Amino acid sequence: MAMDHRHHEQSHGGHGHECCDGRTKWAAAQSLDEMDFHKSLSAAAQRNDLLRMEELLRRGSPVDGDDDPSGYAPLHYASRSGHLDACILLLKV
Repeated sequence: MAMDHRHHEQSHGGHGHECCDGRTKWAAAQSLDEMDFHKSLSAAAQRNDLLRMEELLRRGSPVDGDDDPSGYAPLHYASRSGHLDACILLLKV
């Protein structure tokens, strides 16, 4: 659930409220692995973001899944998501 921080600061002053000091159980958080995944070739393949995939491939991103904690390759993500164009791009590398 996203919160408008301007409203939040006006309502609570940004100090001492339980939503500001980490006492809540509903705070959104991502692990470093999750944040890295969102920037990866695998994530771009999963979204069928061909421009991002081409950019990452030019930069030397691995296509074999070595950088994925689960061991899946970008081709796995593209094919499971039904993105034929992403699959073709990865197979041409």
